[in-house]
Amino acid sequence: MMPPYGEHLHSVEDLITSYSARRAGFVALALEKNRKATPLVSEARTLHAIASKAKTPTDLLNIPDIQAGLLTAAGLYKHPDRYLALGELKGGIDPAGADEHWKTARTALSRIRDAFKSFDLVPSTFFIGAAIERKMAGEIWSQLEVGLLSNAANLNEHDQVVSVSRWLCRL
Repeated sequence: MMPPYGEHLHSVEDLITSYSARRAGFVALALEKNRKATPLVSEARTLHAIASKAKTPTDLLNIPDIQAGLLTAAGLYKHPDRYLALGELKGGIDPAGADEHWKTARTALSRIRDAFKSFDLVPSTFFIGAAIERKMAGEIWSQLEVGLLSNAANLNEHDQVVSVSRWLCRL
């Protein structure tokens, strides 16, 4: 049976980010950050204006209009009850930081596997990166081959992202 990544990856070369993809990614990332930041900055200003009326931190709890904003600002969110797959998505396109993104992701994925191992569970894990350099592509490919990673893709390769998305939907 073909592994999930076999639908879109045939060699380590398929994971490596090309120069043209990196260049296009820098431009797209800058435009996207600007597009997303504008409404967030506006919401943050509104939250600040309303929250500044509270005299004590406890008073913040009594302002219903800002509860969602406070939770978001605190980094809190609801956790799903069911885990099918856990992964890392790294959107940074800078090749200089790519290795650090992979090291961080590799460590996080290892911790995920260890946490589930204590319950005799083996979740599917995956990595999707926008800047994948040759060395890290080799490490990712090795983890795919031995089953440490269930799937991987280069964010700049549409067919790879579609394939991983299809795989996630089938889980």
